[in-house]
Amino acid sequence: MQMLITQINPHFIFNSLNSIDYLIMKQKPRAASRHLNRFSHLIRLLLKNAKVDEVSLKDDLKALKLYLEMEQLRFRHQFEVVFKVGENIDLDFIRVPPMLLQAYVENAIWHGLLHKKEGGKIELIYELDEMQERLKCTVLDNGIGRKKSLELKAKQTPTGNQKSFGLNSVKDLVEILNLLYDRPTQIQISDLYDDAQNGIGTKVEVEIGV
Repeated sequence: MQMLITQINPHFIFNSLNSIDYLIMKQKPRAASRHLNRFSHLIRLLLKNAKVDEVSLKDDLKALKLYLEMEQLRFRHQFEVVFKVGENIDLDFIRVPPMLLQAYVENAIWHGLLHKKEGGKIELIYELDEMQERLKCTVLDNGIGRKKSLELKAKQTPTGNQKSFGLNSVKDLVEILNLLYDRPTQIQISDLYDDAQNGIGTKVEVEIGV
């Protein structure tokens, strides 16, 4: 699990550094400084989390919020972020594999929301089931949807054989959780459509035993 987590982290760091580089090239020193400060906090969290198989939900949320703040700054607040955490969730008690949702959040931003000119939104919803035995984490975006995103990607990479490094790592991590640990985990991805069957977003639901 630790090997897989460290595979996800360089992917995360690479995109963060790209964002800082963008601001430097645009000659925005104050924004670059704020971004670098957030990045330093994020690095501390990643180094801390890479040493363990699981972290508190509180720490995982902190890392996700830092990442999203950095991406919002990078794209000049082109999209809105909303966190919804159930009142019955103990953030310090519940533990999750670090970075489990990050790849799906990143996918929502880069392949869904950034193709919208305005009104982009991503929601992260955390709920416990009635028996408080399973944590449901939902990543909901109102982007262009997977079908349209794949069409755009096919134009950019005609071979169509490029795969998401982060998503593949998460898939491997979930398989390990199900095989070796008593943490039954499942992921479901749904496409959202309007009445005219136009893509209006994607919903990722991750359920993990607590």
